[in-house]
Amino acid sequence: MGGGVFLLLFVSFLFTYTTSDEESVIFILVTLLFFLGFLFFAIYYYTMPYKESLWNREDGLVTFPGFMWHQNITMPIDKVIFSMSSPSVQGGGAFNLQIVRPDKTYSLFLCTLGNNCYEDLSFYLWYMDKNRPLPPGTAFDEYRQADFERRKSAGFPKPLFPSNIPTPETTPEQQAERERIGGW
Repeated sequence: MGGGVFLLLFVSFLFTYTTSDEESVIFILVTLLFFLGFLFFAIYYYTMPYKESLWNREDGLVTFPGFMWHQNITMPIDKVIFSMSSPSVQGGGAFNLQIVRPDKTYSLFLCTLGNNCYEDLSFYLWYMDKNRPLPPGTAFDEYRQADFERRKSAGFPKPLFPSNIPTPETTPEQQAERERIGGW
């Protein structure tokens, strides 16, 4: 994306700018800047490592991309530092969920689901807490029964993360069984 923008700027500036003797240095510098920007992003496109974002519920691990050429970072969910983006001068980009990378510059990885940061964080923590039922939604429907049986065989341990949001089971019968066996 960045390479395409710089290439477009380079070509448009090259063909639309009329030079005079006193402006030729500015023309050369701006053209060189656009070309170097394009070259940087073209090299990055062909040399960047594979980037992926994984949320491993069973092992409690989160994998997210490193910055630029750095490899992916895998961390336990309880060690991940989440951050909220603040609004810009124009008001855009506010309240997006971000992960603070554990590098020297503490760069950020945007991990939003399209909601505000509070809803996104609630969903991620609900999903990553393997002692809770899966979050609502049709994406997890085929896995609910197997997840219930797994938690039942473990004795319905208490949730890993505190929450004020009730997390009931799929059916009232399952809820009663969890309360009887697990006590919560």
